[in-house]
Amino acid sequence: MATRFHPFNVFPQGTKENRFERAKEWEFGKKIDEMHGSGTAQFLEELSRPIHKWDTAERGTRTDTARRGWNVYCQTYWMLRPSHLPSGLRAKAA
Repeated sequence: MATRFHPFNVFPQGTKENRFERAKEWEFGKKIDEMHGSGTAQFLEELSRPIHKWDTAERGTRTDTARRGWNVYCQTYWMLRPSHLPSGLRAKAA
């Protein structure tokens, strides 16, 4: 659940993929690495282990920015959770 709404882990999928094809996690991980760079799937997997609770204000902010578009959502997500950005990308974002 810690990476459920992470921008690198959000993809539009159908009901079939989301509910019935959970065995394809390996293929999904390979696709994440293709899209965001080698090691991203491993980073997300490690990030998912500790619990990162979202407070009510953060959830509301995240929901509001999602309605404004992908770029605004990502920018706000990184502002709320800078530790969720891989270290290689943190230097570029700064």
